[in-house]
Amino acid sequence: IGDDAFNGALFDSLKLPENLIHIGKSAFRGTNLKEIVIPNAVEDIGIWAFMDCESLKNITIKNANTNINWPAITGRKDKKPIIISAPKKSKANKYCAEHGERYNLIFEPFATGFIKNIFKR
Repeated sequence: IGDDAFNGALFDSLKLPENLIHIGKSAFRGTNLKEIVIPNAVEDIGIWAFMDCESLKNITIKNANTNINWPAITGRKDKKPIIISAPKKSKANKYCAEHGERYNLIFEPFATGFIKNIFKR
């Protein structure tokens, strides 16, 4: 997804293709997204990608190694938290540890690999 691709668009939901590799600068800035799932193939999220998204509540990042360029995800003006779900030992976890307090980002790890397969049974 290129730079500014959906900047200011009025949609509130979107399913990203599983083969998506890159989310560009300001790609979803100012949209009405409520939640989004970043597919496993995404390698990089550009700066300001989710800035000024006042309805955004949840971001799920499937790949532990997805690079999140600061400040790709910034807080809501109303100070309500944005929950970022990703594997426990992920770049998303590191991003939240570094910027979570400032931007009211809450990291919620999800199970992967062996543990995930146990819970599926």
